[in-house]
Amino acid sequence: MRIKEIYEYFEKLLTKHKVDVISIEKLFFTKFNQNNAEFVYGIR
Repeated sequence: MRIKEIYEYFEKLLTKHKVDVISIEKLFFTKFNQNNAEFVYGIR
């Protein structure tokens, strides 16, 4: 259900503003080492 909400949000956003390019970045945060890194997706 969450993916559908995100999709609808972007649909509204893109109809309101003219957007040519959307890039999705994969960012990761490490607390101690590479093994327990958390991945976060950022959208510009």
